[in-house]
Amino acid sequence: MQTNNTIILGDNQFLALKEDKLVKANLIAKLKEKLNLTTLLLFNRYILSLNKDSIALYQKGQGKKINVINVNSPKQGYVEQRARGAYIASIY
Repeated sequence: MQTNNTIILGDNQFLALKEDKLVKANLIAKLKEKLNLTTLLLFNRYILSLNKDSIALYQKGQGKKINVINVNSPKQGYVEQRARGAYIASIY
């Protein structure tokens, strides 16, 4: 089974136990990253940031890729730009 990212809530004791189980089972896993006020977290191509009293979710750069459709190749341009717009809309 493959999972891109998983968010786990737990204290240090719980996380150490999970880490130990991974090692004993010879499973390869990404290193843990901790979201805090000074460190952003990349999660499934999104950016999570922790604010004083909330967590914010941002898309990672797709908005910068939206362009005017090329009139010489309108169908392909429309499909690409429509997909980008749908992707952005899906996270909000």
